[in-house]
Amino acid sequence: MKFFNISIKALFFISAMFGYISQTCAEDSNTIPAIKILWQKEVTPDANLDCSLGQVAFDKTNKRLLIAGTSFRPKVYSEGKLWLLEIDANNSNMDRTLLLKDINQNNASSPITLAVSLISSLTISENKNVTLVGGFDNNTSPMSIMKIDRNGNTSKFIGFAEKDDDVNKNSNSENFQLIHGGINLSGDNLLLMGKGRDGGLITKVDSEGNRIWGKGYKIGQKQQDFFTDGVVVGDKGNFAVVGCSANPAETGSKFPDVTGDDFILQGNAQGDVIAKDIFPGNPWPGEQPQMCQISSGNFIVVYGKGMEFKRSDINIRTYSTDLKLLWEKLVIKSEQNKPSSFKIAATPQGGFIVAVNVDFGNLRVYEYNEKGDKVANFSVDREIWLVNIGLACMDDKALVVYQTRPNSGQGEKLSKIKIVALELK
Repeated sequence: MKFFNISIKALFFISAMFGYISQTCAEDSNTIPAIKILWQKEVTPDANLDCSLGQVAFDKTNKRLLIAGTSFRPKVYSEGKLWLLEIDANNSNMDRTLLLKDINQNNASSPITLAVSLISSLTISENKNVTLVGGFDNNTSPMSIMKIDRNGNTSKFIGFAEKDDDVNKNSNSENFQLIHGGINLSGDNLLLMGKGRDGGLITKVDSEGNRIWGKGYKIGQKQQDFFTDGVVVGDKGNFAVVGCSANPAETGSKFPDVTGDDFILQGNAQGDVIAKDIFPGNPWPGEQPQMCQISSGNFIVVYGKGMEFKRSDINIRTYSTDLKLLWEKLVIKSEQNKPSSFKIAATPQGGFIVAVNVDFGNLRVYEYNEKGDKVANFSVDREIWLVNIGLACMDDKALVVYQTRPNSGQGEKLSKIKIVALELK
């Protein structure tokens, strides 16, 4: 299977539907206090290029927001640049722009306009080095690891997954077809998660990119399993991850009326399963489950609840540390809004934030306490271009990141990256 084939097809389908989605309906959250905007800013590594948002991470030690993405000349989608922006979260100043790599994709299936399909993971290690995982090196490996120090020096560039020909020759238990994300562990180790040839795959690598262990998992009851997000648990290398299990659509049946299996799994430092839970979900890109761990120790999972390949309600589930389901609540009902992507992050106050892109361009942000009660909300319409959004939290604010809409107003307007800082309750 070609790299990112599943995700990119779905993202193209989503993008094509822009013109057919009506304006969002009124929500029943008028009684919830509005979240105050502390500051907002548009940034770009080059004022003459279009931007595309990839991944976002937050460095808690120095209060810096890191944003990875791509830029390209308008209407020229095969040539561009991979970059990393560093933003001071206190005052919105852009500290630095690091141009990491030229990208040439004359025959690629994942155009630079969809940076989220090229950049799977952005993490910051204990020593503040940055690790990028993605498909930004088509000439060597479907998946690569790029390690960058904060001065912008690329210390390592590691072709991680073998080419298809090599995969077919070797044991496939540790070979990724797709990496969805990474988790920082102690000692600058990294846990990578995604899809292998036989199902869900998790691999632990050291600071040099060498495999420590890799394991395939079959959790759901469908044919194909893959992991989509996770968190480190404690300080001994344990982890918790969420993922999906789905059946490939049969020929001639593009939108079958079936549900997938979503799941949460907790593992130890060797990758052994400690506990797991399976629940009906939607594996459609953008509605695949994501998670965070709040200060109480509970895990919060946000996911699409509905039929495969169709718009779903967005729900949250809360689990105890031993993966006992505590409660489930609705975030957004699909009949009122059409969710296209979402993000979740824990807040320092003990609750969490859910940010949702609805109706392909309207932002909805909800702040919750640890009991799952909405305590504040924020909304803005016709702001987001494409589907991807980023989310991070610091002491007193949530930082929401998205790509702005091009060609608005008079004359040609290029896409930029917009950051909105929202005050936490």
